[in-house]
Amino acid sequence: MAWTRAWLDGTGRIHNHRDIMSDTPPTHTPNGAAVTQLIQTVFLVNAQLIADGDHLTRDLGFTSARWQVLGAAGSGLRSVAQLARHMSLTRQSVQRLVDWLVAGGYAVFIDNPDHQRAKLVQLTQKGIDIRRQLQLRQTSWANEMGAALSAEGLQTTLETLRGFRQALAAAKPGRKAKR
Repeated sequence: MAWTRAWLDGTGRIHNHRDIMSDTPPTHTPNGAAVTQLIQTVFLVNAQLIADGDHLTRDLGFTSARWQVLGAAGSGLRSVAQLARHMSLTRQSVQRLVDWLVAGGYAVFIDNPDHQRAKLVQLTQKGIDIRRQLQLRQTSWANEMGAALSAEGLQTTLETLRGFRQALAAAKPGRKAKR
């Protein structure tokens, strides 16, 4: 397989106008290799977090995705589009999950004083109660996980991931890092 060592920037211009063909794939710099390993590890961690979240919520009829939207909806009145932006998800995927919450009696749509058609999502008492129950489970799980790790290591990891998220946002114009 041949690899082309030319690329397009955000404006569609080709850089390195000579298409250099080679039978070997491009090589990473040491930092590029570390970024690749970080990405692969984050994917694995994400999959495990989703599986653990699904396990924590399964007996309540929830999934990690439903729990995530429930948590975001419980942190303040927002429209579905605002929730989606806050969570860096598509509006359509959040709409589907909010509709599930509403159908289950965990949330309701209320009038939005700023927009006639974009209703706000508000948790019902049932939603508030289940959110609290899930917060208790998450706290117990997080405390158990935290006991196996050093506070210094966790802080370093958190700072690194925040920096990586900022670098990702800076590398792609129009994408904003949240939180």
